[in-house]
Amino acid sequence: MRCAEAGDCYRPELRFYRTLGWTNNLPALGILYAAFTVPLGCWILKSSFDTIPNEVIDASRVDGCGLLGVLWRILLPLSRPGLVAVAVVAFFGSWNDYLCRGVHHGQEPLHRRCRHLDVHQ
Repeated sequence: MRCAEAGDCYRPELRFYRTLGWTNNLPALGILYAAFTVPLGCWILKSSFDTIPNEVIDASRVDGCGLLGVLWRILLPLSRPGLVAVAVVAFFGSWNDYLCRGVHHGQEPLHRRCRHLDVHQ
C-alpha cells in the first residue's frame, strides 16, 4: 500500500492556481480555505438542524412567526452547538494549515514560516 505525502495533494490545485494567477494572493487563499470548509460545515449544520423537531417549527408558525422569525428566534438558538462546532473546525483547520499557506504563498512578507516545516527546501 502506498501512502501519498501531504504535499502531493496540493500539486494539482497549485497548478490550477498558477494558471489563474492566484499564487501569492491572500483572497485566493481564503477561497481555498472556504472550498474545504464549507462542505464539512454544511454537513455538520444539516445534522444539527435535523435534530430540531418539526413540531417546534410548526408551533412557532402557528404563533405568528414568519420564515425569518423562525430562523432567527427558533432555529439559530437551537442549533448553536452546531454553529460553534463549525466555527471551531473552520478556525483550527485554517490555523493549523501551514503546508497550504507555504505552498501558495512562498514570499516571506505574506506569511510567517514555521521553523519545522519549510516547503521550499
